[in-house]
Amino acid sequence: TNAAFSPDGKSVVYSTQQGDIYVVGSDGNGTHKLASLGPGIGYPKWSPDGHTLRFYKNPTIWEMSSTGSHLHPLLPGWNASGWTGFGNWTPDGKFFLFLTGGSNPVEGVRIWALDERRGLFRHPSRDPIQLTTGPLNWSPPIPGRDGKTIFAEGITGRGELSRFDPRTGQSQPFLGGISAEF
Repeated sequence: TNAAFSPDGKSVVYSTQQGDIYVVGSDGNGTHKLASLGPGIGYPKWSPDGHTLRFYKNPTIWEMSSTGSHLHPLLPGWNASGWTGFGNWTPDGKFFLFLTGGSNPVEGVRIWALDERRGLFRHPSRDPIQLTTGPLNWSPPIPGRDGKTIFAEGITGRGELSRFDPRTGQSQPFLGGISAEF
């Protein structure tokens, strides 16, 4: 189960292991179901204006209004070879930051941004902008309050190839202790 407060602090959106999404008043009253999508749902987030909810539905990000209408995948057909999820809006609502990953560990888990700025003469591309590359695995991005800073943890997996010596009961480096996993 994951949960998030609305921008005004008056409501909480949460998901269940069964794949239901609910909204409840922050005082615990007025619970109502917004959607039922089956297992694999999590990480719900409110837009800064409180009108939109986005959440992870394995393997992609979905979106709906805060009343439960207009339910749809956020980026249909985009990054079909991997997963997309774990997003956060910048405080001003101008960008939505999220992660992607795939089956190739050399690519790692990457951070992307979706430009949400709109205006009379501004219609941004629906294609996200890649912010990171390489073999690092990034944690879900947390936008700074200034809207210009992103906080995330980058992790590089390291292992040591070793073998267990039954005579001594100790693990010992194998093949020079090269970095290896699994």
